[in-house]
Amino acid sequence: MLFTGIEAGGFFDMKIPVSVALVSMTAKGGITPMVGSYVTARVSIGFILYGEMELKADVLHTSFPTVAELVFAKFPLDVG
Repeated sequence: MLFTGIEAGGFFDMKIPVSVALVSMTAKGGITPMVGSYVTARVSIGFILYGEMELKADVLHTSFPTVAELVFAKFPLDVG
């Protein structure tokens, strides 16, 4: 028996890095949305003995990083 299959799809992911440095008094934050698409092709053959071949391809993988930095002059916590 011979089986074939093709699958295609896409994905969306998002990273949100945040860092705060108290000694240098800076805070950084950002957002990085990522999009992409993929294709998978598969061929399998067998009845008692079975074999399969699969090909996976990332067609597109794109990200758009955006970063903001905040510098403050006073310590942000009021210790009284």
